[in-house]
Amino acid sequence: MKKVTKSFIAFSCVIALVATSTAIVFAETYFSDGNFTFTRNNNRLTICYNDKVMEDVVFPETIYGDTVVAIANAAYQHNSDIKTVTFPKTLESIGQFAFSNMTNLTVINPVPAGCTSIGNGAFQSNPNLSSISIEAPITEIPQQMLYNCPSLKTFDVPQTVTKINRFAFMNCTSLERVTLPKGITSIADDSFKNCPNLTVYGYKNTYAQTYCEQKNISFVAVDAYKLGDVDLNGMIDVIDCTTIQKHLAKIITFTDEQLALANFNKDEIVDIVDVTDLQSYLTSN
Repeated sequence: MKKVTKSFIAFSCVIALVATSTAIVFAETYFSDGNFTFTRNNNRLTICYNDKVMEDVVFPETIYGDTVVAIANAAYQHNSDIKTVTFPKTLESIGQFAFSNMTNLTVINPVPAGCTSIGNGAFQSNPNLSSISIEAPITEIPQQMLYNCPSLKTFDVPQTVTKINRFAFMNCTSLERVTLPKGITSIADDSFKNCPNLTVYGYKNTYAQTYCEQKNISFVAVDAYKLGDVDLNGMIDVIDCTTIQKHLAKIITFTDEQLALANFNKDEIVDIVDVTDLQSYLTSN
């Protein structure tokens, strides 16, 4: 394996031991492959920032044989070069404020299904962010996750989410459409503050509907999603075809409800035939 460059004492933590009047200094060890700077722990890598100017960042799954599993806290905060971000399938966590305050960021490609942790403010204050999707089976939308992203128009909350924390979508002034899962049980009072154009789509007679009625947020209720609407956003379109293909390729994993909706030809098997039949349906309608 090619030896990488090490730099020491980028971040130091000093612990004073009062009894002996001594101090211990811990220094993080950083490595670089010429494209990314990262830390290493038992063959698991955390990306800290880029070594090169990049407009389109595609994180690798491995660097020198070690697996990329995390993006560090504030790793790309205030970056003004990056326009798009693509994550590796191996990603497990995104740190707090990792992609915040990035003036030119427009697209965050899907956060993969293997990611189980997204930090507070991970994507906040990105003025030009217009597209982001999350396939990760997270149970909460973290505090300030998409706070102050005025170009964002739509967002599908993952079906695994049961709680939306404070300021999650606050000041998303162009936000027009959010889909909420059936199982959601908690939404902070200010999660959607200053989202004047918002309509929420969700199940009838659920907590989501009650919340929206209390907050005077427009709500479109559905009794059940239509066959083919596997992304559960209230529409059947080409994105549903792509979503079924991702499930078949084991990029994402469907819930039981999504499996039922994906079985477009009703033969009790979800396969490429369902994709073809759905595409034919879209073409003829």
